[in-house]
Amino acid sequence: MLGLAAIFFVFSALLGVQTLFHWFTGTAVSGFTTVILLNLIIGSFTMTALGIIGIYLGRIYEEVKMRPRHVVGDLLSGTER
Repeated sequence: MLGLAAIFFVFSALLGVQTLFHWFTGTAVSGFTTVILLNLIIGSFTMTALGIIGIYLGRIYEEVKMRPRHVVGDLLSGTER
């Protein structure tokens, strides 16, 4: 997901440059530049944040999955160390 966010950010930067070019030349529709640039920037940050959260949850899952069996057995039988 983080790689997809980076690709999306590069695409949004290129589209942002194109949109700013149209705005400077006067061919852009009124209000279109602001809306497009804000949507692209917010979408990039959202995808980056979701990618970081996904990596974090994946590491938590791997850590919990690698738990030794004797700890689980002790907890189920009621004996503690």
